[in-house]
Amino acid sequence: MRLSQLAIRRPVTIAMAVVFVLLFGILSLNRLGLDLLPKLNVPFITVATVYPNTDALTVEEEVTKPIEAALGTIDGLKKLESYSVENISIVVAQFHWTTPVSQALERVRSNLDQLVTVLPSAAQEPLVLTLDPAQLPLMVVSISGPEDLMELTARVKETVIPRLERVPGVAQVSILGGRDKEIHINYDNEKLRAHNISPTLLEQFLTYQNMVVPGGVIAIDDTRYYIKTGMHFQSADELREMIIGQNPEPPENDVFGLGALVPQFIRLGDVADVVERASREGGINRTDGKPALVVRLFKQAGENTVAVADRVKEALAELESGSGRDLDYFILNDQSQFIRQSIVNLEQNGLLGAALAVLVLFFFLRNIQTITIIAFAIPLSVVLTFVFMYFGKLTLNLMTLGGLALGVGMLVDNSIVVLENIYRLYREGKDPKAASLDGSSQVAAAITASTLTTLAVFVPLAYVGGLAGELFKELGLTVSFALLASLLVALTVVPVLTTRLLSRREDVAHEAVRFSFTDKLREGYARLLGGFLKHRGKALVITACLVLISLSLLPRLGIEFLPPMDQSILSMEVRLPAGTPTDKTDQVVREVEEILWAMPEVKHINAQIGNPATRDFLALLQASDTNMAQLLVNLTESHQRERTAAQLAQQIREKTSHVPAQITVNEDLTIGAFTGFLGGGIALQIRG
Repeated sequence: MRLSQLAIRRPVTIAMAVVFVLLFGILSLNRLGLDLLPKLNVPFITVATVYPNTDALTVEEEVTKPIEAALGTIDGLKKLESYSVENISIVVAQFHWTTPVSQALERVRSNLDQLVTVLPSAAQEPLVLTLDPAQLPLMVVSISGPEDLMELTARVKETVIPRLERVPGVAQVSILGGRDKEIHINYDNEKLRAHNISPTLLEQFLTYQNMVVPGGVIAIDDTRYYIKTGMHFQSADELREMIIGQNPEPPENDVFGLGALVPQFIRLGDVADVVERASREGGINRTDGKPALVVRLFKQAGENTVAVADRVKEALAELESGSGRDLDYFILNDQSQFIRQSIVNLEQNGLLGAALAVLVLFFFLRNIQTITIIAFAIPLSVVLTFVFMYFGKLTLNLMTLGGLALGVGMLVDNSIVVLENIYRLYREGKDPKAASLDGSSQVAAAITASTLTTLAVFVPLAYVGGLAGELFKELGLTVSFALLASLLVALTVVPVLTTRLLSRREDVAHEAVRFSFTDKLREGYARLLGGFLKHRGKALVITACLVLISLSLLPRLGIEFLPPMDQSILSMEVRLPAGTPTDKTDQVVREVEEILWAMPEVKHINAQIGNPATRDFLALLQASDTNMAQLLVNLTESHQRERTAAQLAQQIREKTSHVPAQITVNEDLTIGAFTGFLGGGIALQIRG
């Protein structure tokens, strides 16, 4: 028994199935995650190691080369790349695309465990990172205030960061460009020798007196108390009073010889100057010309990007009205905003496609019942697609949203073919049930074959290797799910609806108009086809000319891995010759900022010059130095300006061409920034 026959004979079953699909589809839509990009299996492993207060050459010799030697023996390794700058070592291991990331990660960590005794003791533990879009910041916020940068950093760490870390779905909150408070001890070597104290002994005093040691547990009245001994110094005054020895000589103003009975302690302030000041590292960080911090928020894996972003904005609004009311908050980048815009575009495209399909169908059929059937079939197919996506463990992201937008135009094709054939038989005199049964059966094989041929184009995208396959796999699956949903709806729901909605009485006026229009259309097509068949040679020549003209225009089309996306934000990198001090880099960046402020589309500018003292793993990968600067340029909304982000980026490149620095402008902070880490358009390797 054919599927259409079964559906027509079981209308109640089909009705219950439709209700189930609608309910479960809405539930699936609410449970689908919202992300910027699909989950990718990119076999790149990055090992970042911080070696404080060390030049680039020492970092390379003592950290980078041992790590390269340890990773070079791993099976499946394709290529190793390393970057050594002041204080930071970056080693990138690229594996073959057939290697699972989890397996590569396990091998890298296993080999790094053997370097515990090889790496310098001052070097921090290597940080192993995978190349995952989830590691891109959910949101980047600039915070500035009336105090200096050191006080602002302490205040943000005490009030802002704890509040943001409590937001459900936030995995990490990091500060970039802050200045931490440091206590510097400048000892007098002569005074140390006078008291028979060596610098090594002084270091041991500082180490052992600045620690907390567990002292066990005691129970009093059914209550357990944990005992700790020791303390951590909180200020320079506490350090000055730290006892480092005892003076055996009696005091000069000894009275009655009793001075020897009172111990004379030697304190740290007696032999050293103890001062508080901001950390020397940290470079320069400012937003709109004012000293500022950059706070990056990273979401937990699997969390809804839009929902987490909304919670973060609520927390920021709470801070603005509470303890942080005198601070200025600027959201420099927000992933959820771009996702929201993509969803709005999908809704608009879907509604427009559905409206045009209904309009065209009404133009040809002039029957309100058929319009109602198609108007119901389109959203039902979309909802069924959400069910397939949920069981396929897909998320709503740029790729799946693009697949839905692409599939909306195809959703109605099968239903129109079935409906038109049923309506033709119905118009010839068959009753609605017979017309539905015969009409759907006649075209079932044709629309199934048509759907399968289209699936043959999109399904292989799930099996393409490399980055392209990882990116477009979910797009191909989404389109395939949409086509299968439309086929099921066309073969089951449409025949059932036609048996119920088609009436035996036809609007004679509409039927006359429809026949008049279709007859004229048929006659025009017949004349055109007859002319081509009569002059076959001319028809072939015209066709060949059109093909050649089309091919000649092909080189004029731009070639990109992915189309540019206007996110109303630009990122810039300013690079001067190695060794350039931070002050000189700052002068060049200020010149660039003046050029940017002359553009009316620029809303906010954040500049990070030099090496940030506080950094997250993303900042480690950027590996900034005193000769480098990173800029985030926030633009007005796309509908508020005439020029696109790509056009503005090109103008910036032209206007900054005279600046004595290498300036890179990127208008895509999502896929472009992510794929850019995998390599540029042109790669040159020089070996010797």
